Amino acid sequence: MMGKGHAALGAATWTATATFAFPHFNIEPNPAVLILGCLPVAGASLRPDIDHPNGTIANSGGFITGAIASGANALSGGHREGTHRLWFFAACAIFDFFLAGTFGKPAALALFFLYTAFGTQALATTTLHQAMNRKWQKNTGIFSKLYCWAFAAAATGAAWYIFPANAEWWWLPIALTIGHFTHLVGDSLTTAGLEWANGHRVRFPIIGDAGSSRETLLSLALAGVTVILIIGSVFGNPIEGLSLPDWNLPTGDDGGGGLR
Repeated sequence: MMGKGHAALGAATWTATATFAFPHFNIEPNPAVLILGCLPVAGASLRPDIDHPNGTIANSGGFITGAIASGANALSGGHREGTHRLWFFAACAIFDFFLAGTFGKPAALALFFLYTAFGTQALATTTLHQAMNRKWQKNTGIFSKLYCWAFAAAATGAAWYIFPANAEWWWLPIALTIGHFTHLVGDSLTTAGLEWANGHRVRFPIIGDAGSSRETLLSLALAGVTVILIIGSVFGNPIEGLSLPDWNLPTGDDGGGGLR
């Protein structure tokens, strides 16, 4: 699955989880949690691809992120190897919860900023993005994706204002964990599948090869789901209050003779 597909799957899964699962734990997420959560979850959905020297993360910050990706590629044994295993997912989840839980808001803001920049790079696929991308890469080197980092900085400033207390960042490590996990699911939907653990490949090739037209259609559908759930969070569930008709049939206790 390509970067924007991973980002779309992560954002849709996040909004669906927050909308339908959180209330079962007596948590009613406000619209800001859903909306702002989509940004870092899109970035975290790319985290396993830190092993790809030409991937979204590698190209997001010039030679610095490029060098990190090349190092990860060498240490993990290549693309779709170590960083795509369950053990790496578990290690990253523990790290996210530890960092946010131990150091509070400063650590949460740092994670939010970093993964929002990655997610912005994956989702920015417009003509304007492509033109800016070529110009920045040609003229700035390390700042080749400066506009994505600038957006991440603005979003982080907004998040700092909206969530002033440490306790209000409980949702971030959950979002990052969801994003990372959906990457593994997304790659498992391709023709090649994904080896979640050594010798254990999962393969449900419903989207075919990565970058296929089926993946594009799925990404568009997932984006639509995300938008609908966010709108529902902001303006209220459009189907709330609707119920199925009463299909109860007479039993005869009321003198009606029951079924005839």
